[in-house]
Amino acid sequence: MFKTLSIVGILLLSQAACGEVQTVQNTLQATAESKQQRDRGNNFPSDYKILDPQAFLTAHDLANLEPREAAIQLLQKFSQESEGRKSEQISVEYLTPETAAVTVTIVGLADDSVRGVRYHLEFQRNGEGWEMVRVGSQSQCWEGRGHQEWSAALCS
Repeated sequence: MFKTLSIVGILLLSQAACGEVQTVQNTLQATAESKQQRDRGNNFPSDYKILDPQAFLTAHDLANLEPREAAIQLLQKFSQESEGRKSEQISVEYLTPETAAVTVTIVGLADDSVRGVRYHLEFQRNGEGWEMVRVGSQSQCWEGRGHQEWSAALCS
């Protein structure tokens, strides 16, 4: 009888532990999804690959620029390689006096797999000017190298 109770007790403890592990996993997943949603912002397009704003600012030398200036600077970085260029497009939208969204699209890259790239940058005004708070990217592949539509997925 004692062995039976011990085995039942061990089984109950093991089930409880598994339930706790599952609860912890569910909580972690919900927290990660909540963070991702918060990082995207309320209006951030869901089909963009999220990039680190600080790393993006550094890589493209966009620090301390107003949204319009950042868009022009980003486009100029790509203008140095114009072979195969089909189109370039900049969109700057001031959503409120305190927020702005910038989209820079370049199609016809001199790359064997990536046909085009699109960046979406979100800015918020702070006491010292504008701060990039979110950035994402999409790509469009050349025929036979992956997806033909704009997507966060990589080209092959």
